[in-house]
Amino acid sequence: MKFSLLLAVILTASCASKHQHPATKAEMTEAMKTNEAQAVVQNMISANESKDWKQFEKSFARRTVFFSGEPLLLKPEEISHLVKPTQKYFDATQATLSDFKLKEVQGRLLGSGKISTNFWKNRGLGSDVATTDNKVDFEFTRENGELKIMRIQPVEMKVKGEKDLIKTAWEKGDHDIRYRVEIVDFPSKNGKQMRGWLYRPFEAVHDVVILNGNVGNIKEQGSLPYARLLAGRGIATLVFDFVNFGESEGNVRNLEDPGQKIDDFRGAVDFVANLEAYAGSRISLAGLGSSAGYIAHAAATDNRVDRVLMISPFLHSRLVEKQQFEAGRKLSAAREANHQFQQDEVLTYIPVASFSENNAVLTSNAESDIDYYLNPERGNIPQWQNQFATMGWTPWINFDATTAAPRIRVPTLVIHSKSGPFAEGVDDFVGKMRVKPEIHVVSASPYDFYDRPETMNQVVKIIEDFLDPSMSDTEITSL
Repeated sequence: MKFSLLLAVILTASCASKHQHPATKAEMTEAMKTNEAQAVVQNMISANESKDWKQFEKSFARRTVFFSGEPLLLKPEEISHLVKPTQKYFDATQATLSDFKLKEVQGRLLGSGKISTNFWKNRGLGSDVATTDNKVDFEFTRENGELKIMRIQPVEMKVKGEKDLIKTAWEKGDHDIRYRVEIVDFPSKNGKQMRGWLYRPFEAVHDVVILNGNVGNIKEQGSLPYARLLAGRGIATLVFDFVNFGESEGNVRNLEDPGQKIDDFRGAVDFVANLEAYAGSRISLAGLGSSAGYIAHAAATDNRVDRVLMISPFLHSRLVEKQQFEAGRKLSAAREANHQFQQDEVLTYIPVASFSENNAVLTSNAESDIDYYLNPERGNIPQWQNQFATMGWTPWINFDATTAAPRIRVPTLVIHSKSGPFAEGVDDFVGKMRVKPEIHVVSASPYDFYDRPETMNQVVKIIEDFLDPSMSDTEITSL
């Protein structure tokens, strides 16, 4: 059931449970964190019921993953805009929050609770009443010292009473959904669980695209808008967090390990190949940035992969990478970091991107080059940690994408830009391919492929034509 409806009708929160024994310092700290997080949720609930939208918006981070039939990355004012229509539909609501719990997992602050809500329409004698029982997951972050909700998603929802009330209220909202999205968990080849979103169009599906992003990225960045665009054109799409990133498992957080990520793509292929609903569909691997090299290796060794889609690909050979990233100094830093981790399990990090720190993976004096990663209006979202595990230099610098080039036997699409630093690697890779790809050069910077609507719409149209040229241009989703 759609989650904007849930937020539109919540009223009160339950009190925190009391300890029945003398609390240790650690227990007191945990209790304080739990109370603080629950207070944030209660503020959201109360403000929503009173239609105090400014107060309501204060509960959310500057960008929040908000489920409203699908995961959306929204600003606080965008959330309130989405919630208002359904909130206005009912005469009265009453809700309670119970079983609120908080835990820290791999540095993430995660909450969960049960929300029970009564909805009244035509309130009075014989009024229509519907009741929902929801299990909801939250994730919190701190902004300027204040705890904020940065992820809010339903786990389970049950509806009792006048169920048509809920359906009608949802239809009052601003929705144009041509697909449904499922939260899915599946294992990588090493057994660690990965969290993903499976976009399932309502119409018949001929292709399933497995998509992931550039170095250090999580699914909420470039992958999310591509998934929406592809699914809007009838192409089922799976986006996911690699092991050690985002919502997926892994103790060595933000480790850029090409071997692991190749295995993650292979695990995603296992998952899709076992979906009965898509038994007759083709499987395509899509890589944005550095993931293009990972899908090349995954596709070269898996005959279940039917198509390869490379978007603004980073496809450097080992030699080029060693030259570009000053290999000697970086490999020495990686050895020291690995030694420290083996001794005391302490991880050291450098930024993925920085204008000022010379040891970052991506640096530039020209702000336009890496603005995507550092601009809070673009890829610098609260859910993303601008971190690169230092010991990741060793596997990354020693990785060679081009060794997979002559082994790819399926149709391949390359969409890139000649204006950025990646063109040399693309030319080298393509020159080594035996099955020559279809190549499209787009007039844009490499990072425009990650979030600029005009560039992404152009890319998705090219992908649509490549996968099935006969598909209609009408009734498509655009950003």
